Amino acid sequence: SSGINAECPLRPGTDDNIYGRSKVKATSEEVPSYHSILSSCQAMSDEDLLSRASGERFPGSTVVALIELAERHGEEYVINGESVRDLLEHYYKTTENDWMALRCCAGFLGRTVDSLAPAVSTVIVSGRSLSLGVFGHPEILIEEPLHPSRMQSILHDTVGGQNTLHVSLQQEFLIFIADILIDEPALFKGILIIRLGWIIHIMETVLSPQREFIEAMSPHVLSKKIRELLTNTADFCKDDSWQKYRLINGTLGKVPGNFYPRVWGILAHQKIRFSLKERLLESADAEHIKPVEPMFAMKVEHFLGALDNPESRHFILEMFNVLACTIERNQEVQLTEEFSVMDFVEKSGVEVADSAEEASKKFVSCMIKEEFVRLVNVKDCILS
Repeated sequence: SSGINAECPLRPGTDDNIYGRSKVKATSEEVPSYHSILSSCQAMSDEDLLSRASGERFPGSTVVALIELAERHGEEYVINGESVRDLLEHYYKTTENDWMALRCCAGFLGRTVDSLAPAVSTVIVSGRSLSLGVFGHPEILIEEPLHPSRMQSILHDTVGGQNTLHVSLQQEFLIFIADILIDEPALFKGILIIRLGWIIHIMETVLSPQREFIEAMSPHVLSKKIRELLTNTADFCKDDSWQKYRLINGTLGKVPGNFYPRVWGILAHQKIRFSLKERLLESADAEHIKPVEPMFAMKVEHFLGALDNPESRHFILEMFNVLACTIERNQEVQLTEEFSVMDFVEKSGVEVADSAEEASKKFVSCMIKEEFVRLVNVKDCILS
């Protein structure tokens, strides 16, 4: 493994010293998840928070309580003669058994690692873009190398404004992903935009039911879990659920190898305008541009970016493949010129648990019954 920086330990035998410290040790005692601790702290009175901040045996729970007090009263809020910020500095320097506490402290205190800029450059040079932001909230798309100060600003304003823990996690995920991208670029085939907040979301969604919380993992274990997700989503999705398959692939933003050219073919076939919420993808977008050009792929990704649901994103990919298949086999087919994507998906009746074949049959049936196509027999055109 080549690595981005010796500061970032991703390999067996390292000391997990990603924050310039090596004192954090694993604990065998079960600790609640960050989200459950945060929810309970947000519902507490100041008096209860002060009690938790001074009497909790888990450093992570104490730190989250302190950060909640800082959110309400500012970081200079004084507790027993010390400011919240000073108390968090103390926990950052002395915590020995709680990775969640360390990550929350690092995020709140504005700690960033030196290897972020090279990691961003690795992603950009690979022909991909990077998105920073918490899942379900606004994201910042990065399409060129950034000055470290700008990167720090995005992390602490865009990410930290929504989730203190993610300030640290997104740095770790970025460094680990960049390292994997160098070693095994094939794992990122079909992924044009690396959305850190979405990847963290899918890791939390899949692992939490197993009582595996990514915020409590050492950097070494966390990097192994990320590689496992990218290496084989089928193994990661242990129950062979089509819903989880769509969730994982939709979150990663994976598309089939011929997906963008097939979308281009639909747009070039006839005059058409697809609408998805407030965004449009129309025939004019395929003019004077080749189907394999990155610029066209980014136009499609911008269109798909209207969705904040990974399963819906994957359904749209399946829908476009069915439409392309229909046109490729029946050149005389004309789709309706004003094509509402969400209207089509809703009328098709597809469900997240449907197999790919079941979904494609429903899409074809919808084209016929709901008059999304004009002309010809498309009954036998099923996505292979």
